[in-house]
Amino acid sequence: MFEVVFNHVFKFPLDLVIHTHFNKYPNEKMDVVGVKIEEQHYDSHTAIHYWRRVMTCRNILPAIFKKFPILDVNAVLLEEECWYHKKEEVLRIKSRNVTWHEYAQAWEESELRRSKDSSQWTTMTQRGGLEIKVFGKFGRVVEYFLHGLAKRNGMRAIYHMEDLLSDKQQQPVKGPFIHLPL
Repeated sequence: MFEVVFNHVFKFPLDLVIHTHFNKYPNEKMDVVGVKIEEQHYDSHTAIHYWRRVMTCRNILPAIFKKFPILDVNAVLLEEECWYHKKEEVLRIKSRNVTWHEYAQAWEESELRRSKDSSQWTTMTQRGGLEIKVFGKFGRVVEYFLHGLAKRNGMRAIYHMEDLLSDKQQQPVKGPFIHLPL
């Protein structure tokens, strides 16, 4: 089992960061080829917006791992749940693997909130991990490989988000992000 932690400050307003999060997929650069909203609702009593999405991703495992039939699939499904707490101005995100969940548990938890240093900045805290429940010592080899991959992909995702934010900063966000079609 391993865990990866990232802390980052986006020098962009929270609304723009959240808007960009919900509109960055599908995205070939990040191996996400499809997104489907499974559930979406708003609780007016708590002022919490909720979404549940399923992402279809390319299987990025190296060919050596795909020699095992169970790992040789074209697409991998991930589930993401998001809660936007309007009063707190915080978006909490939890994601997990759907594909191979009986063999391995991959997870990620993120939080986006207005920075204490500047109201025009957004802080992100993110932690994620993986535990392979089968394959014995080979499972540990896969974990070791995926630990390095998780670190690289986490940094790549931050850089990609920065690029998207820079592009979107030039375009005004039309209304609150909540009302945009997701």
